[in-house]
Amino acid sequence: MSKSNHKSKSKPTTSKGPPCFSEFGQKAKDLLTSGYSRSQKFSFTTHSDGGVKITSTAAKKPGCSTAAVAGAYTYKNANFDCRIDTDSKITGTLTLNEKFLSSTKTSASFSLPDYQSSKLWVRIRQEYAALSASVALNKSPAITFSAAVGSSSIALGMETQYKTASSCFSKCSAGIYMKSLNSDASIILANKGDLLTASCVLYLDKEKKHAAVVEFTQKLSTKRNTLTVGGSYAVDHQTVVKARLDDHGEFKTVLQYNVRLKSRLAISGEFNTKALDKIPKIGLALSLLRVRIRQEYAALSASVALNKSPAITFSAAVGSSSIALGMETQYKTASSCFSKCSAGIYMKSLNSDASIILANKGDLLTASCVLYLDKEKKHAAVVEFTQKLSTKRNTLIVGGSYAVDHQTVVKARLDDHGEFKTVLQYNVRPKSCLAISGEFNTKALDKIPKIGLALSLVL
Repeated sequence: MSKSNHKSKSKPTTSKGPPCFSEFGQKAKDLLTSGYSRSQKFSFTTHSDGGVKITSTAAKKPGCSTAAVAGAYTYKNANFDCRIDTDSKITGTLTLNEKFLSSTKTSASFSLPDYQSSKLWVRIRQEYAALSASVALNKSPAITFSAAVGSSSIALGMETQYKTASSCFSKCSAGIYMKSLNSDASIILANKGDLLTASCVLYLDKEKKHAAVVEFTQKLSTKRNTLTVGGSYAVDHQTVVKARLDDHGEFKTVLQYNVRLKSRLAISGEFNTKALDKIPKIGLALSLLRVRIRQEYAALSASVALNKSPAITFSAAVGSSSIALGMETQYKTASSCFSKCSAGIYMKSLNSDASIILANKGDLLTASCVLYLDKEKKHAAVVEFTQKLSTKRNTLIVGGSYAVDHQTVVKARLDDHGEFKTVLQYNVRPKSCLAISGEFNTKALDKIPKIGLALSLVL
């Protein structure tokens, strides 16, 4: 009995400390702002088993289009993120979590070419206090400091910013945070006591899937008030509906549908209840996650061009390793139209590979077949037929490959225009190759053949 009593007394406490001041009112803000968009956005994320994550994003907003590629790498207690966008802006962040140094989270960020926005940030969280500090990494840095004391149920906090360039405090805020089993509330006095913000989130079920939110702000110097109400409702485990309405009559709603784990389709709408004659604004966002695990019956691929008017290319194939159907399409944000649309079928057997593709929006038909002449697939014959349907113009190409030995391969091809090409490839050593190629026209034997030489070395 004494042993059991001793064990029960030695259990660690499970109470959490207070949130950081930056988290005061954050849940209400997320419910009222997160997911609402008037732009068209597409993002595609790929994960690897080694902890690398790559995300490609393209967005079309009123008046401009943007694209970016972001990479993230996680190793033990450290995370590194890097992002490159179409404005040639490069940003990166190195973060060390609490496992590296107990109760402390540290991050350093940089930005190029605007290096003056680089920053060093440190957060310390204890049982009854949470501290945070950040310093801009430039010649005249702004120093921001925040503190919160209390518990996970109620906390008092403040935040201040000191600008060394002007030797004055540019920001001063204070607030109170309260939390219960079914609600989160906060009152914040910001802008040096000029802006009052009070918000409350009320959860309507135990799982916190349904919620109502209200936010009230008042600028004390002008007595100007703003009231915003909203809510979130989980229809099922895949679908969430959110809506918000402010006292200016602006009504926004968004439908979020989880296609699969971490892959989401969001459709948002916005209109003014005081101007119903105006056309509502619609937004669309698609976020896809691709894990580095080969799917048994499907394969997906996506790419985004890194420029101000990016082209988004998406392809999909369904079937098996023996037979598959596929399609590919490309959307150009500059002209708001699909510039490419292709579809095809692929077939494979023990000694052959064949495909039929209809490309160029149905104008170009390509049929090809590779026939392997031995079990090791070292000797092969190939034929390819193409027809441009609009002009009825055909092209026929035949060729083959023959492995003389484990180091030497001879390839040749002939098309219906009389162009004959051949190449001799000799592997000097693994991944090092010497290639001698020749080309002539069988319909113009009086012309001098063209000779090519290529040498590829891997040391």
